[in-house]
Amino acid sequence: MKTKVQIYKDIDKPYTVKKADCCCLLNYPPIRLYVFFLNGAIVRIIFDEKETKFSLNNIPEKTPPPLLKHEMEQYLGGVLVSFTYPTRFLEGTGFQRDIWEALIKIPLGKTRTYGWLAKQAGHPKAARAVGNALGKNPIPLIFPCHRIILSSGGMGGYSSGAHIKSFLLELEKGGKSIL
Repeated sequence: MKTKVQIYKDIDKPYTVKKADCCCLLNYPPIRLYVFFLNGAIVRIIFDEKETKFSLNNIPEKTPPPLLKHEMEQYLGGVLVSFTYPTRFLEGTGFQRDIWEALIKIPLGKTRTYGWLAKQAGHPKAARAVGNALGKNPIPLIFPCHRIILSSGGMGGYSSGAHIKSFLLELEKGGKSIL
């Protein structure tokens, strides 16, 4: 199944987490995720509370939705191939959204290069700009920017840290299960 994506191209200003209507915490050490929702769709995922640059006090916290909890447990258990929970990109340029949407073409357990992703997104000469777009991906994990590596085979960057990227790649290749 494909990830459900709804794009709102009429929004001019960047969406901020402060406008989310609720959030939940999914804690599966070493993975700790804050998931933010607007009207029932995931609009942002942030790894680890230390990386948040805002207060959660203003956003109501709720119990994780059963489908999301189930899919996350399946993924972290090495079973789930793709997420089906609804998502929405409420921020990003057209180029960034093209890049983020192209990420779901990368199979579980596989990696691709920045150049490959640029071609898949319809921007074959923009391999260098892909890294900047990935760094702004508001829904990592579901839109798997951790699967992008350097053409040399090196890891490349990851907004949540190299240790998280390495962990997720190993998990997806069947090397780990944290459940």
